[in-house]
Amino acid sequence: MLVLAAIEGAPSGAAKVSANGFTVPIAQGIAGEYEYVVGVWPPSLNVGDVFMSISLLSDQQPVTDAVVDVAATVDGGPVVVGPEPATNSILHLQSYELSMTLSAPGRWLFKIDIESPIGAEVVEVPLEITANEEATNGGGSDAPDPAAAGREADGPQARGNRADWVIIAASAAFVAVAVSALIFRRQSRRDQREVKRRRD
Repeated sequence: MLVLAAIEGAPSGAAKVSANGFTVPIAQGIAGEYEYVVGVWPPSLNVGDVFMSISLLSDQQPVTDAVVDVAATVDGGPVVVGPEPATNSILHLQSYELSMTLSAPGRWLFKIDIESPIGAEVVEVPLEITANEEATNGGGSDAPDPAAAGREADGPQARGNRADWVIIAASAAFVAVAVSALIFRRQSRRDQREVKRRRD
């Protein structure tokens, strides 16, 4: 079954957290057994990299075992991107995410194939991609922009990676403490049994 999620105007709505940062919802609805929300980042989409997340629920429960592929085509041109896999992470099992590089401005159509034990569905999402402002104005230079590099280094993916490492480090510390406590408890019991045996 194919569901066309129409979009009027620029992406809008409250930003939602994904594994790699924040996304702005651009389409949501129901396709077969799935309730979906499609989000993108950045909110104003220009030619270049686009981060997309597809959140899936069924009966108000997260769908964590789906296979999701995304392909994109632009109106009036031969440009085709994908299909590329959108994958989930341990932090956001119901959110399937990917980054795509869009090389031309225009009205793009994203075809999202969803398949899991509860069924197979296709959702199509149209989205307007504008020309890069610097390229349009003929400005800019080939020299790297340190400020831009800093912004990219602190972008949604970098923040997500830092969050992943913080959670991993915290989990490792918790496991280490738990293991140490278990070893100490076992050693204490062993020492108590030894003292009791000597008294007897």
